[in-house]
Amino acid sequence: MAATKANTVKKPAASAKPAAKKTASPARRSASASTGSGLQEVCNSMAEQQAAALAQAAVWLDQASTGSELGSALQHNLDVWVAIRTMTESPSSALPSDTRGNLIQLADYVAASTLNSAKKALTKEQIRSFININLQISEGLLEGQANKMIREEAYRLWESAGRPTGDDQNFWFQAESTVRKLMGEGKKSARKS
Repeated sequence: MAATKANTVKKPAASAKPAAKKTASPARRSASASTGSGLQEVCNSMAEQQAAALAQAAVWLDQASTGSELGSALQHNLDVWVAIRTMTESPSSALPSDTRGNLIQLADYVAASTLNSAKKALTKEQIRSFININLQISEGLLEGQANKMIREEAYRLWESAGRPTGDDQNFWFQAESTVRKLMGEGKKSARKS
């Protein structure tokens, strides 16, 4: 199953692309408004969008069965990784330097492997490695985003309580509960759409 050259590969059909970004559900809006910390905006962040794009690319790679389907899925995956590499290299990127380096190396691996597939067919193990990389990085992006949200919410709670000493774990647990609930509601509303 050799993929065609990257510049001649067709993209997946428009119906297979992820739905356009929708407004937050009433539950997400009310949760965000009740915390007052802008959690909704963080949920809709670039990290969440990148995580969704990686997961979708993994699904397309997993479902591809023919040469043309696989070629389209590989091209889409390459496009996602090129976008991630571009954002990672941006001077405005807030990622730690070691994370940036790792993402750039992964993007280079995906690009080199995909472009080489025009000469030599990828093995099932190579395709499976793309799928696993995408899913693991997607999960990492979401977990990192959750921790950032928890930190910000715990700080907001601590400040609103008058900055008491010795109660930091309670603020953290309360913030974690709020954020996990919000993220869970976001996943449920996304599944219903």
